[in-house]
Amino acid sequence: MVSALMGWSTIESLFLAGCICSSSTMIAAKAFEERKLRGSFVDLTFAILVFDDMTTIMVFAVLTAIASGAGLGPGEFALSVGQLFGFLLALLAGGLFVVPRAIRAVVRRGRDELTLLAAVAACFGMAALAALAGYSVALGAFIAGILVSESGEGGRIEPLVLPVRNIFAAIFFVAIGMQIDPLQILANWPLVLIFTAVVLVGKVLGVSLGAFLSGNGFKASVRAGMSCAHNGEFSFIMASFAISKGILGDWVFPVAVGVSVLTQLTAPLMIGRSESVALRLEQRMPAKLQTFITFYQSWIEQLRSAPRTVSVWSQIRGDVVVLALDAALLWAVLAGSNLVHWWVVTELTERFTLPPWLVELTWLGGTLLLAAIFLLGALRRAAALAHRLAEMVIPVRGGKLDLGSAPRRLFVLVLELALCLVVGLPLVGMAQPFLPLSAAPLVLVVVVVALVISVWRNIAHLHGHVRAGTELIVEVLAKQSREGGGEATAQSSLDDVQALLPGFPDMTPVRLHEEAPRSA
Repeated sequence: MVSALMGWSTIESLFLAGCICSSSTMIAAKAFEERKLRGSFVDLTFAILVFDDMTTIMVFAVLTAIASGAGLGPGEFALSVGQLFGFLLALLAGGLFVVPRAIRAVVRRGRDELTLLAAVAACFGMAALAALAGYSVALGAFIAGILVSESGEGGRIEPLVLPVRNIFAAIFFVAIGMQIDPLQILANWPLVLIFTAVVLVGKVLGVSLGAFLSGNGFKASVRAGMSCAHNGEFSFIMASFAISKGILGDWVFPVAVGVSVLTQLTAPLMIGRSESVALRLEQRMPAKLQTFITFYQSWIEQLRSAPRTVSVWSQIRGDVVVLALDAALLWAVLAGSNLVHWWVVTELTERFTLPPWLVELTWLGGTLLLAAIFLLGALRRAAALAHRLAEMVIPVRGGKLDLGSAPRRLFVLVLELALCLVVGLPLVGMAQPFLPLSAAPLVLVVVVVALVISVWRNIAHLHGHVRAGTELIVEVLAKQSREGGGEATAQSSLDDVQALLPGFPDMTPVRLHEEAPRSA
């Protein structure tokens, strides 16, 4: 979006976005190791970074096919993606029959030098095949890593490969440094600062929001977002490729390096300060927002720990399939309309001697009508899926006063927001080459803003529901204190309260003795 606003072409914008979208797993791992950081947020960060690496390689492979002459038309784009997945399927299928067996046979010989040579040979071989097919060598090396891991000997091979990786990493960065003129970075300092701000702000907000909506808690999500706010080494590879193909000018490389240097310098600081920033944000947010965050995390945990007799997936499979189908058909309508637009207008204008503006208007109206049908279908299916998930956590009590309506309504709205982002953002990204600059993002922004406003209003209702429930719990505790009774009686009382307060996290009685330590 930033590149497009600056007047650059679609393919230039795509490659510039690719240059700044990836994060560096190596930098994050080194920072965690130096600070001896452990915990759930570290695991979450690594999971995000691994998925980020996989996505970046796929994006690079698609952009490589586009840059090789396929173009950005919907037909060419679909053909490029189909060829990419066909190549990946053939490479994985063929590699699974050869590489894991060969690696196991070499490992059984018990000679580390042969094992290392076999792993490196697999890497170079797959990279060469990818290069011959017209894709990035990084894609082939990535597939080689998957195939070597499938041998079951990954734990033994990884320490052997680590020194080789460090050597090649050093050579890589030395080669990058030799291509850089610091004066070129200074000459393009406005672009360096703009894209650095996009990386820092965009990744912190995007990763934090996505991690929180997936139920990882506020503190862990913020820390993961700050830990991913840096640019990876793939930016150099993608920038070099775009320059070699004549897609981007030579000025892009110093900009990519400048952004990477600045974000990698700030990465250790942001990772080190992530805990204090998360705590400060948590302490300063409104009480009703704190209540919502606590309850939302507990609802997601209940959804994850649902009884396995009937899996959650088996209950939502149909809704997910229909939602994906509606989204795919929506994209197909937009892309297909763009593909045949000029041909249809020309044919109808010449054959029926109709005014071009009338044909254009009719075609646009038909496209918008079809798109609206599938868009509304996707929104309805997302709402149905959100209701189904919410009712698994906060069931509707048939024939009785629905005391769980306030928390359930809020949970439904937040799930709808999450689904709109999960489906909408990739859809907007794929439709962007075929639509005007602001059309697709504007629709998504309108839907998201409407949901955010509804969520904020219902957070206040939840806060009132929680305050009333808290007063009821206090009354139960006071009554229990006056009447006495054991833990069984206390648990029975809390079970009665739980029935009256659907949506509340599970409550467990805890007896406090006089000698129990008191918090400050």
